[in-house]
Amino acid sequence: PTTGTWGDALYVYGQGLQVARVDPINGEPVIKVAVAGTIPSTVTAFQANATSDTLELVLQQNGAGDARSTLRVLGAGDAYYLAHINGGAEWSFGLDNSDGDKFKIDPSYRLTTSAPFAITTAGHVGIGDDSPLDIFHCSSAANANSLRIDDVTGYVGIGSADPGEQLEVAGRMVVRKNGSTAIHSDSDLVVIDTGAALSTGQIQLLGGNAGVCHFLFGDTDSYYQGGLVYNHDGDY
Repeated sequence: PTTGTWGDALYVYGQGLQVARVDPINGEPVIKVAVAGTIPSTVTAFQANATSDTLELVLQQNGAGDARSTLRVLGAGDAYYLAHINGGAEWSFGLDNSDGDKFKIDPSYRLTTSAPFAITTAGHVGIGDDSPLDIFHCSSAANANSLRIDDVTGYVGIGSADPGEQLEVAGRMVVRKNGSTAIHSDSDLVVIDTGAALSTGQIQLLGGNAGVCHFLFGDTDSYYQGGLVYNHDGDY
């Protein structure tokens, strides 16, 4: 190897070829490893051409401390990894500095604003939505609120942006045990079990031994205008 004063590079040779070089960039030493005998101009690259070996980069900690890999951006760029198959799929994952420092997983060569998975710095997780508004926010092309878990109340909403109960469903709900059939357009809760001629669909209200079960009817003027009642004491 040859060395010079600070400000020059440190060159490492093997079999007449450069195998590595240390360049001072912005006052910091940067290690560049040769690819096929050529030192890259700005970054370090590793390359292998073998069918029996695996190209890997190992950071080994033999003591009690941690081992870690760091991507540090001092400017306005993003910090992310790229997994790429030549001529095939590519996925990026890391921090999107230009979009609120969200952690994203994106089927692209870079991080975008349409990533299918994102976690905000507030801890909101988004699937199908890279700007989640709750602790869990799942969106689809048909419904921006396919599934929401409110980060304050913990209430779950299906199709609801602001669930007001433990579980709130916006729209029709179908419980399908087996089979299928046409559903009346005015029905909101449907139980289906049409797999065989003797199949049964049923809804059960189960109360305590001294309790009462109600199936209530009402409207916007009164939540209880009438109903069906089962009383355990009187068996009616």
